Amino acid sequence: MSTIVDNFIREVERECKHLCRLVSILPFASGVENCVFLGQTLEWGKVVIRVPWHTMSKDQTKRISSREGLEKEYQLTMFCYQHRLPVPKIHLFHKGEELNFIIQEYVPSDTAIDPPLDEVGKLVKAIHQINVPSTFLRNAHDVLPERISKNIKNFHTIFNHSILYQASTN
Repeated sequence: MSTIVDNFIREVERECKHLCRLVSILPFASGVENCVFLGQTLEWGKVVIRVPWHTMSKDQTKRISSREGLEKEYQLTMFCYQHRLPVPKIHLFHKGEELNFIIQEYVPSDTAIDPPLDEVGKLVKAIHQINVPSTFLRNAHDVLPERISKNIKNFHTIFNHSILYQASTN
């Protein structure tokens, strides 16, 4: 896997030469959909750079799906940001010939402090007051079962563990 990560780092550095002044980039996290890097730019300071795993795949279907997934994530994040929901600001959404990635604000986590319940309530209220465009909803019925199935398969692959379903007897 380090070869893939090293390739991503080289490609992000190469692509960023014309987009921003990237000072450093280091592996940060590894998700099911994205390889995540912690970077430093002169323009935005500390940033997170997310590159879909299949962005440089030789399999055209995986490559297209990867690009579409990143674009949907960009649109959803921008929609939330425009409605003042607490999401990391996206500085750059890059769709390149070889590599696709998002550079966004780095938000440090503080897992030691739970947010006050009234703040959580205000956030939930704000979310429920937003009219969601039909473009976000049109394929949800078809996509959600497919996505859940895919995530279960990925979980099994990563953890070499099967999920057992037990029906409730109550």
